[in-house]
Amino acid sequence: MSGSEADIGETFKVSEPITLESEEGQRLLDEAEVRQDILMDVFDFQQHYSHCGIQSAALLLASFECGKACREAGHRNFRHCKDIKEQYHGFAMFAFKETEEIITHDVVQKKGTSLMDVGQLLVSHKHQATMYFGQESSVDEFRCLAVEALRHEDSSAGVILNFQRYLLGQIGKASKFGHHSPFCAYHKASDRFLMLDTNGIVMNAGKPKVWLKTEDLFQATQDVDVATGKSRGFVIMGGVI
Repeated sequence: MSGSEADIGETFKVSEPITLESEEGQRLLDEAEVRQDILMDVFDFQQHYSHCGIQSAALLLASFECGKACREAGHRNFRHCKDIKEQYHGFAMFAFKETEEIITHDVVQKKGTSLMDVGQLLVSHKHQATMYFGQESSVDEFRCLAVEALRHEDSSAGVILNFQRYLLGQIGKASKFGHHSPFCAYHKASDRFLMLDTNGIVMNAGKPKVWLKTEDLFQATQDVDVATGKSRGFVIMGGVI
């Protein structure tokens, strides 16, 4: 969540989302070009309406640590990831000095996080992160970078989208707040990413894992965040500092 200046004068159309729980959604997952099962395994919802950015970053950090533990164990049994997940989930993120150095709990509660905040948060936690503003990027660059990040099945890289829900047709009118959520898979033939919506239990009829068209997702980054004066966009996490 972060302040938004949504002045949408043009008519736009978005494709119907496909829930992962549906038969079609499962087929897309089975056929996905790239997918991150560890991220899907550690996925959980944000604990406060303003925590979408914090939770999205926490999910990438937790899945990275789980992937590291899986590599060290020599197998992909995710049960040992439970303790790692709890270290990052919800309010636990604020126990890290790396988090408090970038943004405090009080600030997040009042105004949420911007795209820059999320990127800087990942960097503070010793990960490489690059922020891309929607109005300075292209749908082709977005697709290419996001797919390449998701090729890391061990979750050593990842992607978070900062977007305006109105531009995805998820709410009826433009909101002054944006939203953050990570991706965990890509289906090439349909050109859809699987989003893990951190607040999806409310926004998507209790079905937070949804396949969405790449062009629709990119369009949703064109909204301007008044907190930064920049458009929304996406963060690519990859590598350790």
